[in-house]
Amino acid sequence: MISSLIEHVIIAHRGASFEAPENTLAAIQMAWDQGIKAVEIDIHLSKDAYIVAIHDNTTQRIGNQNKKVREQTLKELKVLDVGHWKDPKWLGEKIPTLQEILDTIPKDGKLIIELKTYIPPDHLTELLNQYTFKHHQIEFISFDLTLITQIKVTFPHFRSLLLLDLDYNAQTAKHIPDIEETLTSVRNANLDGIDIWAGPLAKNLWVPLFKNQGLIVYIWTINKPKEALAFFQLGVDGITTDRAYWLTQKTKAQFK
Repeated sequence: MISSLIEHVIIAHRGASFEAPENTLAAIQMAWDQGIKAVEIDIHLSKDAYIVAIHDNTTQRIGNQNKKVREQTLKELKVLDVGHWKDPKWLGEKIPTLQEILDTIPKDGKLIIELKTYIPPDHLTELLNQYTFKHHQIEFISFDLTLITQIKVTFPHFRSLLLLDLDYNAQTAKHIPDIEETLTSVRNANLDGIDIWAGPLAKNLWVPLFKNQGLIVYIWTINKPKEALAFFQLGVDGITTDRAYWLTQKTKAQFK
């Protein structure tokens, strides 16, 4: 029973991003093939309004071209090799469109979509209307409260969660939002919960409060079994990790 619960809590961060180049079809398909139930991706908008999966707002880090995503057409983005930076064996991997990723979702799979920039809701509506996903198969997350609120209005049947850095680093620790005010904002926006950095604040304050209020809580990004188990035992609903298959096996082994 515990093993089954763990499988449904682990989320593959940008796909199987430890083994394969992040946010690519290779990484996403690998996660599905490994039996991972939930995959998280990041999306931006191209110059010609295609929704593409990439984390950064430029293609410098993974595509060796210091140019903003929004200033490139899909054709220009598709020319880039975004696999070789990870390992020569991934040479030729391309930036996928959201539609290409949606086509990979298995019947028991869930795709968590992080909006890294403003995406017009009608773009998403037009795309998602081509599919018959069940309510639990698509979720949205964003650091932008206004945007994620708009997404929830547009897609009330899909979960939408507010992302928060909290004590992620020294800089973000200077701007931690008030926990009660955040709870009120999440409630007022009719959001389903929060997705927060897995630090001391999350463990000691934020997870207990939001779980006690009946809200969904996801945690990012954990790659150590001991930390994952600690948050799992707190009752979090999702643990985002770069090593989803490995972490699932390691945590499940603790209950044998």
